[in-house]
Amino acid sequence: MYRYNKISEKLSKLTFDSYNRQDSELTFLEAKIVKTENFLTIYGAILPGISGKFTNITKAKKLDDGKWGNDPDFKFPVEGLEANPMPLVMIQIPIKAFTNDKGKDIKPSVSEEFIAKKLLEDFGNGGMFEGMLDLGVDKTRIAKYEEYIGYGDAGLSRAVGVLKEFYNVSKIDALTTITDDVLSQDTNGAKGNGYGGKNFVPKETESERLNARAEFAKRFLADDWDKTKDFSVITFDSCLTLWDGRSHDLGQSGCQYMTDILKNILS
Repeated sequence: MYRYNKISEKLSKLTFDSYNRQDSELTFLEAKIVKTENFLTIYGAILPGISGKFTNITKAKKLDDGKWGNDPDFKFPVEGLEANPMPLVMIQIPIKAFTNDKGKDIKPSVSEEFIAKKLLEDFGNGGMFEGMLDLGVDKTRIAKYEEYIGYGDAGLSRAVGVLKEFYNVSKIDALTTITDDVLSQDTNGAKGNGYGGKNFVPKETESERLNARAEFAKRFLADDWDKTKDFSVITFDSCLTLWDGRSHDLGQSGCQYMTDILKNILS
């Protein structure tokens, strides 16, 4: 099961309930991985379960007996999302033991540690995927998978069969519903992340900023906006040659705009 926290009209945060591990499969239409020091964060567009509902997502509520439990009236808020009918969520998986900013010791479960490591091995930081994973998988299934892997080629087909029970994902090359504005949202508005720390989207590093600027400059100069094409294969020499031939078509404002961007990259 997963606990719900609202971040914005577009994005919700799901926190895995380690005390209520059943029904913890999540199926992603698309997803992106972001790794920070202590967490692997998945941003994803999720699909409902077999019932056509998000029955494995709950919200905490203080009940009549004064104890905290699941709100019996809670329904995952998908209504009103006509422009974006696939709910967008983020999930933070701890990738190592650490002490958070409130002094609480955090330690990933066997399943969390395994799935976070597998996602990074298969797709890498910033990688994109689709498919199903289950953060609540019993550790005996993980042990069985690792046992079969230990047999080498003889156990490979059985290992794959066990793995697909709780981790059946594949690479995708582009995102359609998870936009940059979703990835850049400030998530401090959520009440909590289940680990006693603040929720936040990692700040872009200086190298990432320069990389993004370089990509924009190259695509602008080459007039090549094909996002499936790796921008690094576009050389600045070819860009500047094209720019020289196109500058008169862009006009003074276009030239000044590009000049300002190049100044920012080089400054």
